[in-house]
Amino acid sequence: MKDEMKCVTLYEDGRWLIQKRRDKKTITRRGKGGEAAARKALAEIERELGEHAENQRAADRLGVKLAPDGTPTQRLTFAQFFEEKYKPWTATGLDPVTFQSRESVHWHLLTFFGNTPLDEITSESVDEFKAKRMREGIIYKSEKAQQSRKPRPLSKAGLAEQLKVLRAILNWAQQRGHMKQAPTVEMPKDKRGTPGAAKPVRYFTVEERARLFRRVKSPELADVIRFGLLTGARPAEIFHIRCRSIDLQRRTITFEEQPCSHPLCAGGRWVPKVGAWRVVEIAPELMPVLRRVLKGKRPDDLLFNNKHGLPFSRLKGGGGSFSRALCNAGLDRQGLSFYSLRHTFASDLASAGVPLTKIGKLLGHTDLRSTQCYAHLMPTALDGVVAELHLPEAWPTLVLVREEVTAAS
Repeated sequence: MKDEMKCVTLYEDGRWLIQKRRDKKTITRRGKGGEAAARKALAEIERELGEHAENQRAADRLGVKLAPDGTPTQRLTFAQFFEEKYKPWTATGLDPVTFQSRESVHWHLLTFFGNTPLDEITSESVDEFKAKRMREGIIYKSEKAQQSRKPRPLSKAGLAEQLKVLRAILNWAQQRGHMKQAPTVEMPKDKRGTPGAAKPVRYFTVEERARLFRRVKSPELADVIRFGLLTGARPAEIFHIRCRSIDLQRRTITFEEQPCSHPLCAGGRWVPKVGAWRVVEIAPELMPVLRRVLKGKRPDDLLFNNKHGLPFSRLKGGGGSFSRALCNAGLDRQGLSFYSLRHTFASDLASAGVPLTKIGKLLGHTDLRSTQCYAHLMPTALDGVVAELHLPEAWPTLVLVREEVTAAS
C-alpha cells in the first residue's frame, strides 16, 4: 500500500498532489479532500495510464505513433522523409551537381531503409546495411549493364561514400527536429593497408597515348584528348570553356566562370572548382589544334560542342566515345579514365623537372599536398641529397690540441 502512495504528496490542510509516470507518459493531478480523494484520483490515473500503454502497443503493431494527446499519427518512414522533407530542401540547400552525383547512393539507401520509420534507424540497422552492401558488391540498375558487366566487389572506400551520404541525411533530420537523435555511423577503416595498396596516380604512357589516338574514330574526340593532355584541364573545364577564353595572340587559355543554361548550373552560370580562375600558357603543339577548332566560331560559342560539362564518356547522346576508344585500344579496366588526361599533363611536367609549386598553379590546386602525388616522377628531386651526410669524428678535440702543441714546439 505504501508503494502505491509513493507518487502521492498529502498536505496537512487536506490538499494532495499526484505525479505518476509510465511508458514516457506523465500525469499530474492536484486536489483537496485528503487521502480518500487522493486514492480515488490515483485509481483514475492508473486507468488512464493502462489505456495509454495498450494504445501504444497497438500503435507499434500497426506502425504508427501516438501524438502527445494520445491520438495516432502515421510514423514518418525514411522514404517519406526523403521525398517530403529532405529532397525539397536540396533544391536550394545543396548543389545540383552534388545531388545528381548521389543518385545511386540514394537508390541504395531507399531500397534498404525506405519502409523503416525514421526514429527506428539505429546504429545496429546501419551495421546491417553495411554488411548487406559488402555482400552484394557493385549493383547495376539497368538490365543491359547487368548482362554486359561482370560482378565486382564493393570497396571499403565505395561503402564509405554511401555512409557519408546517409550520415549527412540523418544529421539533417536531427537538426530539423524530425528525429531526436541521429545514430552513430561508423566509417569502415583498415588498421593497415595491404602491401602495394598505395599506388601512384595512373596516367597515359607515351605508348598508351599512341594506341589511344589510333583507335579514336571521332576527330572531335581526338581534339578533346589533345586539349586535355596539353592543358591539364578538368573535364568540366574542358566542356564549359568558351571561345572568348582562348587568346591566340597572347598564347593563353583562361579557365574562368562561364554562362550555362543547364539546370545543374545554379543561376545560369558555371564556376570552376573552389571558385578560382587561372591562366595556362598554350603549348606549341596545341596552337594548330586551337586555330582549327576556333575557325568559324563566335566568342560566346563553346569550344567543344556538348550538352553539359560532364566527362565526354558520360555526355547524354555522346555514346561513351572515350570509353569505347579505351576499350578498342585495350586500355579499359586498367585504371585509366578521362581524368587521366589531367594526370598525364602533370606527370609529363614532373618528369621534365618542373617544380611542384608551378605544376600546382597550372592545375589550379589550392593545397600543395594535392600535387605531391607527382613528386616521385621528378628525375633529380633526390639526387645528391645523401651526399651532405657525414659521420662524426671520434676525437676531434684531442686531434686539435695535439696539432697546437706540435706547432708551438
